[in-house]
Amino acid sequence: MLSGKRHRDLTASHEHYLRALFKVRSERGYEARGLIAHDDHRFLVLTPEGEHVARAVHHRFAVIHAFLRDLLGMPESVALDEAAGSSTSSATPPPTGWWIRSR
Repeated sequence: MLSGKRHRDLTASHEHYLRALFKVRSERGYEARGLIAHDDHRFLVLTPEGEHVARAVHHRFAVIHAFLRDLLGMPESVALDEAAGSSTSSATPPPTGWWIRSR
């Protein structure tokens, strides 16, 4: 059913998380790489390797976020967006340079 309405108890962040879980569940690449598995109840769980990779990704995000916010003085919302963009593999580098040049 497509109502276009949010479930009233869900924030936009919750919806994003649910959408990401749905996407991961439907993509078999993570399972084939040994990063996720399904438990006896078909819930997604991280494998030990998946836990290791997830911790590394989270650590990289936290370090970049802290650097941008604390050392460069970037506003919180910009630093979060920039750090999130830099933790994904992309051919386009994040636009941090515009902020540094504007100082």
